Amino acid sequence: MVIQSTKLVFLVGVAFYLSSALLAKIYANQMELPSFSKLPRYILMGIGFFALVLVSFVSREGMYELEIGDLLEPLAFALASYMLGQIYAFSDFFSYTIGMPAATMFKEDYYSLGAYSFASVFDMLGIGKEFPPGMYDESGGFSEVFETNLFTFFRGLIYDFGVPGSLLFLFLFGLAVHAVTYRVFTKKDAWLACVTYIAVMVFIIMGYLYSVFVARYVLLNAVAVWLLLRLNQLGSSRPPATLREAS
Repeated sequence: MVIQSTKLVFLVGVAFYLSSALLAKIYANQMELPSFSKLPRYILMGIGFFALVLVSFVSREGMYELEIGDLLEPLAFALASYMLGQIYAFSDFFSYTIGMPAATMFKEDYYSLGAYSFASVFDMLGIGKEFPPGMYDESGGFSEVFETNLFTFFRGLIYDFGVPGSLLFLFLFGLAVHAVTYRVFTKKDAWLACVTYIAVMVFIIMGYLYSVFVARYVLLNAVAVWLLLRLNQLGSSRPPATLREAS
C-alpha cells in the first residue's frame, strides 16, 4: 500500500484477517464481545492504519511535492472520494436506473446474470465481459468535493439481475449464508464451510466499495486455506511416532 498505493488490496487483507480471526473465535468458543480494556490498543492500531493510508495518498497523487499547508485540500478530496464517494455515486446511478434525474448518463447493461458481480468466475469459464480499467467508464462526483469510480457492489448486482432480481438474489444469498454459518457452528471439521464463511465475510465487509468476487484472489485464497486446513487435520490425526513404532 505504501509503495504502490494499492489501498483496496490493503483493505481486503484487513477484511481477510478479521474474518479469519472471527472464525477462530467461533471454533474456540470465545463468543464474548471485545472488552473496553483493549480499546487503547485498537485506537493505536487505527491511528497507525490511518497514517499509512495518508502516506499512500501522498505517494500516489504526487502530493509529496506540495508544502504541508497545501496538502490539506487534496488530502480531504482523496479521503472523501475513497471513504464516502461511492455511496453518492451509487445513489446517482440508482436515480438514473429508476428514471429519476441524475448527474451522469450511465451505461445500460442490465440482466447480465452475474457477469459483473462474479466476473472472476465468468472469466475462468471464458464467458466474461470485457471491462475497462476499474470496470466502469463513468465516475461519480460532486463539484470539487470528491470523485470516484466505485459504486458499491449494488451497481453490478443491478446490472446482473435488475432491481427486483437483486432483492430476490439477496434473499437467496442470505439463506445460503445462513446455511453455511449454521454448518460452521454445528460441525467440527467443515473446512469447506469455513473457507466459504471467510470469503462471504470479506464480501460483506467490502461490499460498500465493490464486489470482491470480481477478482480471482478470493477464490485462490479459499482453495489455499482449504488445503492448509485439510493438511493440518491430516497431520494432527496421525498417531505419535512412539505409537507408530509400537504398532
